[in-house]
Order: sequence, then C-alpha cells, then structure tokens
Amino acid sequence: MSFEYPIIDLLVIAERCIVFFGRVGSGTVHVGDDLLLESPQGTIVVKVMSLEPGGFRVAGARTSDHVAVVVEHVDLAPVADGLRVTEGNRVQVQSLVLRSLSR
Repeated sequence: MSFEYPIIDLLVIAERCIVFFGRVGSGTVHVGDDLLLESPQGTIVVKVMSLEPGGFRVAGARTSDHVAVVVEHVDLAPVADGLRVTEGNRVQVQSLVLRSLSR
C-alpha cells in the first residue's frame, strides 16, 4: 500500500529541518525513507529524519497514526502553491501531501 500523509501544518526550523504535522492516511513510513512532497504546483523529494508522535521518536508509523514527520531542510519554492503566507509572515498549508516515491 502506498504511503499518503495529508499535511495540516508545518514548521520550518532555521535551515535545519522542516516538521510536518498530520495523520497517516494510508501505508507506512520509516526513518530514512525518501518521500515526495506534492502540491498543485510541483513536487520535490524529501528525506525523513525523524517521526515523532507526541514528542518522542519512533522508527515507523502506519495508517491512522498522528505523527510529526521531520525532514531535511529543503527549498519549498517548487511547492509554494500549496502554501500561503498570512499576517505576521505565518505560513498556512493549503494542499500539501507526502507520498511514497512509487505509487
């Protein structure tokens, strides 16, 4: 089963990493996996550095798990259509999804 993770929020930590928040819609994910970050505008590949459900780290997550997915820092410009900057330079997620590389 292909991995799918609709993103509901994100946090960029000063050029170190990006933390995505959401719930696994289908499939499984593990630390070290390469995933596709998709929006209506484009797609980029990201590498999973950590999975954190509730502040502790786990090696993997599966369907229905609420988990923060921490990935290496990347330029989000290619998927910017899935983001919107609001008042105070806050980023609002519109339509970003993490998926497995193979479908």
